[in-house]
Amino acid sequence: MRLRKVEAKSDNKVELGGYTWTKVGTVGGKDLYLCDEMVESNMPFSKYKDNNWKASDIRKWLNGPFYNSLSKEDKSKIAKNVDGDNLFCLSTEEAKSIPKSILSLNRSWWLRSPGRNIDDVALVDPNGTVDKYGLSVIYFSYGVRPAFLMNSTDKELLKELLSKVSDTYAKYKGACNAYLEAGGDEDDIEDIVRNVNKVL
Repeated sequence: MRLRKVEAKSDNKVELGGYTWTKVGTVGGKDLYLCDEMVESNMPFSKYKDNNWKASDIRKWLNGPFYNSLSKEDKSKIAKNVDGDNLFCLSTEEAKSIPKSILSLNRSWWLRSPGRNIDDVALVDPNGTVDKYGLSVIYFSYGVRPAFLMNSTDKELLKELLSKVSDTYAKYKGACNAYLEAGGDEDDIEDIVRNVNKVL
């Protein structure tokens, strides 16, 4: 996911599942929140020496038992990412875009990106440094610090998105009018409108 950085502010905080989460950027028009602490301090990435995030034990646990423990209100705050996850570990690229002061904790925690070898996964060490080479997925001594996406409350970003929608609508309307002025059939326009509405 491509991450747009945000300024660290005290109002960039939300409560979810009994934990405090900090807004650390925006991804695809959605706000990215990182938990301020680990929700599990000792968990292997995978029991099967596989560094594939989609098959990992952490992914199953975050999107199964942990997600299911959240209230209905908390669940309503979450928007799925491109992999269909409600909760996930950061990628190496995302973590590198976040200040060390936010990343640092009292122990290392997993990322979701593969490490140097087939059974290694990247991680963040206690001082907030991203280790892209990683360590073995079966180690129990690393923690789980999840992230989630929420529909953006960034007013500038929303303004930008609305502007793009407005521009697209203007082009669409102009093309329809030009077609009619050139002798096009109104029934064709109605078909186009119906098809556009189906997509929306």
